[in-house]
Formats: sequence, C-alpha cells, structure tokens
Amino acid sequence: MPNLIEVLFNKDDLPSGVFEVVDIILGKLYKLADSDEAYLPTNMKLQKLLYYAQGYNLGYFGSKMFDGEFQAWVNGPVVPSVYQQFKYYGTSVIAKSEIRGFANKELTNSRIMIIAAVAREYGRISPYNLSEMTHADGTAWKKTRRMYNLADSEPSQHVIPVRFIQEEFRGKELKGITINGRS
Repeated sequence: MPNLIEVLFNKDDLPSGVFEVVDIILGKLYKLADSDEAYLPTNMKLQKLLYYAQGYNLGYFGSKMFDGEFQAWVNGPVVPSVYQQFKYYGTSVIAKSEIRGFANKELTNSRIMIIAAVAREYGRISPYNLSEMTHADGTAWKKTRRMYNLADSEPSQHVIPVRFIQEEFRGKELKGITINGRS
C-alpha cells in the first residue's frame, strides 16, 4: 500500500541525500577506472559530476536529485558539505574506502541511470577541464557570478539559484539516456 507521500508525489520529485549520490558516483567512477584510470575521482571532479547529475535531473524531471545547494566558487559549482568531507585529499584521488554505503533504495532507477550516464560521459574528463566547462557563458555558475558582479577569480559563497541550473540543462541531452521520450 503506497504511503501518502508516494500518492501525492512522483518519487522522482523527492530529493535524496547528497551523500547517497556521492556514494553512487564514487562507485561508478571506480568501476570505470578498472579499465581507464582517467575516471579516478578527485574532490573537484566529484563536485562537477554532482553538478551535472543535479542539472540533468532538473532538466529531465524539473526537480532536484538531492538536497544541498551549489555555491559559485572560483573553480565552479561546489556543494560545501561534500567539499568539507573530502578536502583533505586536495587534488589527489579520493580513496575507494570513502564509499560508505550511504546509497540505498531511495534513489529511483531513472536517477541512477542519470548518475551512471554522467559518470560515463564526464568522468574521464580532467577536473580542470570540467571546471572550465562550468565557466562557459550561459552556465548557471557564470550567471550567478554576473548577478553579483564577481570576477571569475573572486572568491564567493553565493548560492547558484536552482532555476539557473534548470535553465542551463533544460532540453540538454545526455548520451545514452531516454526518459519521457527524450534521448
């Protein structure tokens, strides 16, 4: 028997915890790294893949994949709680032992498909190139920094509005994903 939340909302409309998504991203990257070390995760790469996963979920479903806000830091979008969790790695690879088993059955298959596709599509790109991609004109990061009259190199903790992220990813296709007739 479905509970009231399930009746009122599609499960894709309910955000999960950010560390559930982190666990799945790290797991996918380590699996891909078995055949290509370019997929090994760093804190910066993880931040950008979280951003892309959230963005594509907003683009496909109009809802957040996970709780947490991105801030417009110098090197691109960052979820501060995730940064704090892994900051001691610096630019080094995050250890596989950091996969804590937070991932559970709360994430829908469509969200897991998006995470897997983001890991495949963007996971082998260097952290610095991923950062540069988030700095392009028209991105939510760029719009947020312009809104506050910030130079790209100026420190910031300004939150990137969800509507900016959704605008960036609305209609954007993710290779290997077909959801609601979009491929």
